[in-house]
Amino acid sequence: MKYLLLLLTSTVCLAQITPFQSSPDLIWKNIESNNFEVIFPDFLESKAKQTIELLEYYRLPVTGEYKKLPGKLKLVIRPDMNVPNGFVTLAPRRSEWFNYSSITPIVGSLEWMQSLAIHEYRHIVQYDFLNQNYINWGYKLFGEGFLGLIINYVMPTWYFEGDAVFAETILSDGGRGRSPRFAERLRAILSSGKIPSYDQLLIGDYTDNLPSFYVYGYFLITAGKKRFGADIWKNIAQYATNHPWNIYAFYNGFYDNTGVRFETFFDETFAKLASEWKIAGTVTDHQEYHEETFPFITDKGNYYLRKNLNSYWMLTKDGKKLTELNIIPSISQVDLKDDSFLYSQQLPDQRYLFKGSSDLFLYDIKKEKHQRLTENKRYYHPKFTPNKKQISAIKFDDKDGFRLALLSLDGTELKTFKKDKNENIAEASWLDKNKVAMITLNKEGKKLLQVLDTSNETRETLLAPTRNNLYNLKPYKNFIYFEADFKGKVSLFEYDYIKRKLSLCLEPAIGAHTPFKYKNKLFYSEVNSNGQKIKAIVTPCDEMPLDLFSVEANYSSKGSSDFFHKKPPVTLNRKKIKKVNSPFKDYRDNHELLSPHSWQFFSDRGFELNATSSNTLGTKSLNLYLGSSYETSSLSLIHI
Repeated sequence: MKYLLLLLTSTVCLAQITPFQSSPDLIWKNIESNNFEVIFPDFLESKAKQTIELLEYYRLPVTGEYKKLPGKLKLVIRPDMNVPNGFVTLAPRRSEWFNYSSITPIVGSLEWMQSLAIHEYRHIVQYDFLNQNYINWGYKLFGEGFLGLIINYVMPTWYFEGDAVFAETILSDGGRGRSPRFAERLRAILSSGKIPSYDQLLIGDYTDNLPSFYVYGYFLITAGKKRFGADIWKNIAQYATNHPWNIYAFYNGFYDNTGVRFETFFDETFAKLASEWKIAGTVTDHQEYHEETFPFITDKGNYYLRKNLNSYWMLTKDGKKLTELNIIPSISQVDLKDDSFLYSQQLPDQRYLFKGSSDLFLYDIKKEKHQRLTENKRYYHPKFTPNKKQISAIKFDDKDGFRLALLSLDGTELKTFKKDKNENIAEASWLDKNKVAMITLNKEGKKLLQVLDTSNETRETLLAPTRNNLYNLKPYKNFIYFEADFKGKVSLFEYDYIKRKLSLCLEPAIGAHTPFKYKNKLFYSEVNSNGQKIKAIVTPCDEMPLDLFSVEANYSSKGSSDFFHKKPPVTLNRKKIKKVNSPFKDYRDNHELLSPHSWQFFSDRGFELNATSSNTLGTKSLNLYLGSSYETSSLSLIHI
């Protein structure tokens, strides 16, 4: 009786504010199918429908060898982020995708939502598969809070990400495993004879930039399947669910299923890669790891960006530091004209974690002064116009789409150019005062090289749609220089806009980036075992047939990561995507609070029933504490 009285007289109180939210002015809706619920802002109805249909299409293929179809998934499409990403998490169980597009090559060359439909859903498959046997007992006792802890306790992080990259590679024609850029750093290290140990990769290294767990995880997953069969990692995960108390469950499970110690497997896998990737002459002339990129060669001096393991990116002139920059060059390019350096900076919102900006800044080299040009906008790949009096940039508008914008030097937006509803503009650079060379993305995520005449907004296509990862356009007179994949390496190309001729300028040992033509030399950033270094070659380049450039076998062949397992590309068959005809509804954020996702029976005062529920958007949470005293019995409601 006394416990009932305590519950009836429990207190209600506001809890602390959480930053894990989107802007409060968004109006949220949802659409449901048998297996998915997509929650989205009201202006993304078309994208939400496309997404839920992609998820239904990939549900069986992504489940693959695990053969345990996941339960219904809730997905949130967050519209206000400034960097590409997506994740799966628990408490409550859900996936969250940032509305974006593949305007940089770091995520491969797939359409953005297609890539996430494979990669992130594979994580759901992993999580649900691991929720069995003894791990499921723990889940029943403590809920998703315990589940999120234990699955990362028994399986290494590289397994989750490597397996997801493997899925996006074999189930598509443009996943990261098919991109030489993805494995470039690993290839550079191994080809020089430096093979990191497993412990180094797990812990990191203060003296070197080691490949991420996405990269080495992908190669370990691939090698394991190739050597021991398609079910090997599923069987190891099964072993882990039966031995979750064992911190070595993963490694014991590997030996139990293969008869080989994991350390031996790791050493043999990387030794084989090193042998296949061995390249003569990769010993570099600098020993401390550093990166040099984006060369700008002028009569006044040689400018480029530089970074080591103990610094931010720095703008340098003739090797001397001018200023430090808090930028991400892999997400947004930079430009320089005379004494003005133009860049964008990715900035967080002061209140909401799921909101950010990518604002334009100008650095005056003579005055040594930074000037912020825009406020709370999302601009990428800024470039000066030929007359140096205006700026163009790729604008991610407030609704949905990347388009070309024109701004004054004080950051005032003057014009945005029209775009087709089925395309996004990835980047643009000026050929002359009226014409702009552009990389555009069609609805399938394939890239086109086009020229826009800004005087009448007409277009001309120079290179047909391709999965080849074009990037970094740098016009010079009637030439357009850019980087793209060729024979498994990021190489440098030249397109003669007048003669309509494509040429290969450089097929590097490992990789070459950020071309810049000055007089008769082509400057670029060369990938080597100790980072990246600015180099130069004397042009001309060698002409090649246009169709040779776009054939998949030519740009993703031996030397890229994909050749390691030699799976043929799988093209998305859009004719087989089944329509989801469910109605769009207003999202109700209260009904989820009646389904606790985590609970426990202990507290710092002894025994206590503690249950927590949260809505998917992170705007409301309900906590119930039931104990043997007034202090440990309360009802807490977060409503923000």
